[in-house]
Formats: sequence, structure tokens, C-alpha cells
Amino acid sequence: MTWRPKPPPATELTRPQYEGYACCWCGTSLWQGGLSVGIARGCIGAHVMDVEVYACGWKCPKRPRRPKTSATGREHRASSGGGRSASSP
Repeated sequence: MTWRPKPPPATELTRPQYEGYACCWCGTSLWQGGLSVGIARGCIGAHVMDVEVYACGWKCPKRPRRPKTSATGREHRASSGGGRSASSP
């Protein structure tokens, strides 16, 4: 399965981003065209604000990157040894 970054929440988009005129991550104009990256979800009160959003491309400088994982596919733990410190009995 391919990892894809989630678009930002709909409530955090600027008007051009919400309307599909600007990249949802960096705000660059999409006058020359954009790439659909999913649906930004959100609501304001009872109003659902879900909208399809676009990006300037997969090489967008502000696009979220895939998190680093170990060879087993699990994320690295900050501490080793089950979280115990060296001074614990």
C-alpha cells in the first residue's frame, strides 16, 4: 500500500486553497494546473466544509514527508529497554 500524506484540515485553508486556485500545502498558484491530493475535511458548527484540494505537484517543498520507519516497519522508539532508565532496579 502506498503512503499518501493527508491534506490539511479544511478549516485551515485560505480561500484560494479552499477553492482550488492554490496549492493546499504551500499556497502557490495553480494557474498552470494542479494535482489532486485528496479531500480536506472539517466542519464549522453543523456545516460540513469537506472539499477536494490540489497541490502544485508531488515535489511541493511544503508537502508532508513519509515518517521514518525501521526495517520491520515499526517506528523507532525514543528510548530503548522498554522505557526504563539505567538507574531503576
